[in-house]
Amino acid sequence: MLCEHEAVARGVEPSFLRPESRGLLHVAGMTVGCLAALAFVLSYSALKDLAAAAGVAPRLTWLWPLVVDGNIVINTVAGLVLRPRGRGVTWYPWTALIAFAAISVTGNALQNVQRASLKCRRCPKRSCAAAGSEA
Repeated sequence: MLCEHEAVARGVEPSFLRPESRGLLHVAGMTVGCLAALAFVLSYSALKDLAAAAGVAPRLTWLWPLVVDGNIVINTVAGLVLRPRGRGVTWYPWTALIAFAAISVTGNALQNVQRASLKCRRCPKRSCAAAGSEA
C-alpha cells in the first residue's frame, strides 16, 4: 500500500479506506441499500396511485414508479462509475438524476396532498380545520 506522499507523487489519489474499515463499509452499504429499498416501496405506492389518477391505464400504472425511481438508481450509478472521466461525461447522468429526483419528490408530494384532500372531504369540517386543512 502506498504512503500518502508516494501516492500523490505518482498521481494517484490516496485512499481513505483502510483494510480494517471494510467491515464498516459493508455495514454502511447494507444500511444504505435497506433505506433505499424502503424509500422505493413508499415512493412506488404514491407514484402508482398518481399515475392512476392521471389516467394511465390500470394495467400500466406499475411502470411509472419503475421509470422514475429506476432512473434515479441508474443515473446515480452512472454518475459514480463515469466520475473518473470528468464533468464532460458525467454532466448528463447527474442532470438526469436531479430531474428524476425532482419528479419523484413532486409526484409523492402531489399524491400526499391528494390523499389528504380526499380524507378531509370525508371528515367533518371542524376536524379538518383543527388539523390545519381547509375543505
